[in-house]
Amino acid sequence: MRSLIFMCLLILAISDFTSIDNVQEFTVIIGKTTNVTLVSNPTTGYSWFLNPSNSEKLKVPDLRGEYRRTTGLIGGAGIQVFKISCSELCADGESLELTFEYKRPWEAEPIRSKLVTAKILANPDL
Repeated sequence: MRSLIFMCLLILAISDFTSIDNVQEFTVIIGKTTNVTLVSNPTTGYSWFLNPSNSEKLKVPDLRGEYRRTTGLIGGAGIQVFKISCSELCADGESLELTFEYKRPWEAEPIRSKLVTAKILANPDL
């Protein structure tokens, strides 16, 4: 298990992803897409789903994210990637809450929920 976590962290460290497994807040830069990840193993039937918020401010094209394997092991865990960006309604310094649920698609109740805050920032490159 430790080697799997190490591999996930290594992949995340060299790529353009932000792991939200162990954090409560991440940054979304206005005008850019942020790729957030959660460790997942859909071979168990469970996947992460983004519970749609009432906010029209964040754009998330796929509420199920995109699953990516991180090992060559059949049935091994991987990550789910959620692409998140701001709409024109976002404001610099704003904080928006998102809820992710780990569940089977055919079951109503999740076995785990994760509440995170998206901190909106103006593009620092401008």
